[in-house]
Amino acid sequence: MTSLEAWAENGWLQRHEATREEIDNLLAIVDRETRDAGVPGLSLDAQLGMLYNATLKLIDITLRLHGYRADRANAHYRTITSLPLTLGGDWAESAKFINHIRTLRHRGDYESVGIATADEVRDIQVEIQRLRPRVEQLVEEDLE
Repeated sequence: MTSLEAWAENGWLQRHEATREEIDNLLAIVDRETRDAGVPGLSLDAQLGMLYNATLKLIDITLRLHGYRADRANAHYRTITSLPLTLGGDWAESAKFINHIRTLRHRGDYESVGIATADEVRDIQVEIQRLRPRVEQLVEEDLE
């Protein structure tokens, strides 16, 4: 496994100093997206897209708390794949799953309809429920 510093040297990450206001705003987006994904009548594709965005923001917070943000090129992919570097190797499988959801969301936004399943929507919700407390712990440790 490589390091965040090596990623920055490759130009994949930029140095960034997170502020409490910035992190609070990202957490508010997470709250909005998870709440809006539960609106009755939404398609599974729309739910998946919103939950993906919430998950991406949570991972982005971990990256920012480590002093980086993803460069614009491949930003979603870099953010997601940074998860084992920011939270540890135990999160590698989560990163793989979330990256799978990234590709589905992309297809749903640009290529097709009906790409999401109820199982995938449920599974990304589980990832959010697992990730959110860990992110909140990091926020309290780093910004309080």
